[in-house]
Amino acid sequence: MNRQMVTRRKIVQYVFVAFVVVTLASCSTFSPDNASSNTRYSASEPFVFGYGVAEEGHFEMIAVNGSIEIIAIEGSTSIDIWGERTVKSESREDAVAHIEGIEFIVDQGRYDIVFETKVPTECSGREYQVEYHVRVPKGWDVVLHHHNGEIHAGSLTSALSVDLANGDVVFDCVDGDVSTNVMNGTIAGNVLLTCGNSCNLTITNGDIDLIIPDDLSAVLTAEVVNGSVDVRELQIQDLNESTDGVCGCLGDGEKSVDLSAVNGTIRVRAR
Repeated sequence: MNRQMVTRRKIVQYVFVAFVVVTLASCSTFSPDNASSNTRYSASEPFVFGYGVAEEGHFEMIAVNGSIEIIAIEGSTSIDIWGERTVKSESREDAVAHIEGIEFIVDQGRYDIVFETKVPTECSGREYQVEYHVRVPKGWDVVLHHHNGEIHAGSLTSALSVDLANGDVVFDCVDGDVSTNVMNGTIAGNVLLTCGNSCNLTITNGDIDLIIPDDLSAVLTAEVVNGSVDVRELQIQDLNESTDGVCGCLGDGEKSVDLSAVNGTIRVRAR
């Protein structure tokens, strides 16, 4: 496995296209809405990477502030990552000067890739943000670690694992195992579980909205500490209801759906 530091001066085993020299006229912006802030100016720069990979493997992303969109592509043998890195600061010159402070570090093998974003530990009042777009083969497991921002994942047939501090997680038509842990935000999505056996969603502050197949065979557990649970359109056997949740069996109970919230509402309904 090769460890590579992504800079504008070194290109090793990946394609760094769309290098754009940030200029004050084209990339720095001023918004009067935040004129009183010390981050009213920004500089942005796009990035693009591409990796040839096997049809099955493991992709892990360690991200910083911003949004992540990740979609699985049928028949693909590459992982493509593109987006934009942005620095907000008190002056155009300072934002431009520190755009290189957002670095991408890659551990790459044919069957696994770890894509990590690094920002300075001393921000000096600056804000660092990255917008990510990712395409992976359908057979790849996906693990996402994120601080602040929205995550959208779609069409994954393998496992999805998400760890998010602040923000919203949305997933569409995920066929493999799903594990999501959010501190503050929301979790919303629909699972198939044709290729997986479990869906585990946990949130500290916020709501969970989940759609599952009406013929899913699973043990369903939904629990809250402060909040409510709303389950509709599902034929639940051996239903056990209490003030803090519900538990029951769907079909033969072959798989598991475990949902928990400390403060919030859990809603489950059939597709």
